Amino acid sequence: MPLFSTLCPSLHTILLSTSSAALASLLTYIYFNPPSSLPTFRFKILLWDTSLTPTNKPTFTLTRNVSPWGTGPETQITHHILLPSEECEAKLARNQASHEVRRKGNPVVRVETNSLAANDKCEDEMSIDLLTSSDLPHLRKGEEGKGFWEYWGKLRNKLSIGLVANEGDEKEKSDGSEDMMLLSVLDGHGGGQTSSLLRKVLHGTICWGLGGLREWTNQGVYQRIIDVYKALDTDICRSGLSIAQAPCPDCAEDKVLPTPNPSLLSLIPNAGSTACTALLDIKNERLYLINIGDARAVPGWYNEREGKWRVDTLSQDQECGNPDEVERLKANHFDQENVVLDEGFTPRLLGNMQPSRAFGDDGLKLTKSEKESIELAGQVKFVADESPFTKKTVPYIDPPYMDAEPEIVIRKLRENQDEKLKFLVIATDGLWDKISSEEAILLLSAHYTHPKHAPIPKTKLPSLFPQFEPDTLRPRSYPAEDLPGTTADNSKGCWLFEDDNAATHLVRNGLDGDGDKKVQEMILSLSGNGTRSVRDDTSVM
Repeated sequence: MPLFSTLCPSLHTILLSTSSAALASLLTYIYFNPPSSLPTFRFKILLWDTSLTPTNKPTFTLTRNVSPWGTGPETQITHHILLPSEECEAKLARNQASHEVRRKGNPVVRVETNSLAANDKCEDEMSIDLLTSSDLPHLRKGEEGKGFWEYWGKLRNKLSIGLVANEGDEKEKSDGSEDMMLLSVLDGHGGGQTSSLLRKVLHGTICWGLGGLREWTNQGVYQRIIDVYKALDTDICRSGLSIAQAPCPDCAEDKVLPTPNPSLLSLIPNAGSTACTALLDIKNERLYLINIGDARAVPGWYNEREGKWRVDTLSQDQECGNPDEVERLKANHFDQENVVLDEGFTPRLLGNMQPSRAFGDDGLKLTKSEKESIELAGQVKFVADESPFTKKTVPYIDPPYMDAEPEIVIRKLRENQDEKLKFLVIATDGLWDKISSEEAILLLSAHYTHPKHAPIPKTKLPSLFPQFEPDTLRPRSYPAEDLPGTTADNSKGCWLFEDDNAATHLVRNGLDGDGDKKVQEMILSLSGNGTRSVRDDTSVM
């Protein structure tokens, strides 16, 4: 009795009970709460205090404040089994990949990727395609006996033939001087249906559109991509409606199946996705960065004469914390003051959605009657009727609230003679929630030089790989964050260097813990809602 009294005085009544349920409660409490002298790790998820408390057994407790603005007493407590170190490492590296390019005239050497799920099923997707500029006109003409998508599947990826066998052991590089590479990260929300679709069709749709250009100019490419994105989004959003409202067949006709075919109901979308795409035009030495939503693309330029790195964030996060996006939404809905709500759970569109632009998301684009039609046919329920955070009714009075108009930035692959583009990182917001653009380039700069070595203090690494101060003549993209190692928050702990794969290197250092391996193992051991409450799906390219 004294031992149990010390552990949990409130359980005296349970000890006196003979019920099996009470005994199970006691044993569960003891298992997850044995006496421990191990330190608790405390950190914040945005505004919310969070802690991870290990025990003397292979378990730990996640405690997180869940009150509005993080100021109330409400907490969420979950218990988790601590995975062995080797299982944590396997989980971190499970989806990593490296794609060798090595095509003569193409400056891209390799593409490294990794994805770490937080949801039960990862809603992120990535897509990599390589074709030549001379392929584009042929896409319009097609090939006899083949539909467009079949023909696209034949042309779309030349990475598999990047190396051609020559006599002996030598390898001869394929010609890549006219290559066109498309690289995308796609961040689904409300499910992975739309991001999965975009992985299959986005690049092909872009190339179909560009194949129709009579003259290849920056302005022509810019406008055609905007037209393609808008048309593709309309097609995604209207496809469900066309199925739901398809006219009924003549009842007198003896048909086995109704019209449209029942299998088509699986095509009714109930999700959305952001998309961040880099289009590399090797022939014309151009980089087109196309973005909708809150994924981000950041190149790292190395100035050989100065021995410094330049961070060039090409996209701004299109989400409801961005003042420019809030003004854009208010201008489109000037008679609705509460189009962006912040009731204690970060600013959100109608109190629901954080991204302000995306593909899909029918529930924020269709009229009320159109939504009802799809809900009846597809047996789905759009979440936009009620905020999942405040449980208040969403003021849905002036749709559409979202669109898929992209922001496009164009850069020369060689902007000046002193600088070289060494790498480009494209990642979903699961990474950018944890590290800044400048920190990502700092980590890649060091990894590029020496991938594996002992941890380096966060205060020291900026002096080893110095960066130029932000360009005062070119406004910094949202969010403009503190430079690495300049504040108390971003100077704690160390950076880890344990991975050959550059994408895995970023994912590892994007885990909470400030380089503490034990904390990172607890983060990687989280399961269920505990995982999603601490981090998002993270995909890096």
